[in-house]
Amino acid sequence: MSGVSAESIRRAISSGDCSRALELWNQYAADLRRKLTARLLSAAELTEAGELIAWSRPVVLSVRAHARDRLHALMVAGAYGCRAAPRSYGIRARF
Repeated sequence: MSGVSAESIRRAISSGDCSRALELWNQYAADLRRKLTARLLSAAELTEAGELIAWSRPVVLSVRAHARDRLHALMVAGAYGCRAAPRSYGIRARF
């Protein structure tokens, strides 16, 4: 795949850099679309994309759940006029 690599997307997701991960995903998807339209997408590239999706989905859902929990804690704290205790969520992916 020219341009964005699956590994760069994995690194962005693993580091918690959601805006960078989204930017890379959009570029990656555009590359896939362009190659698919031109009938230049290889089976290996399609397999790589499928593996990336399978790996990233549960990680992204976990990050989203943690963000939702943090937002809820802030809303509850705001309702009672106190500050929510800061939490640190780390995601580590091992290959």
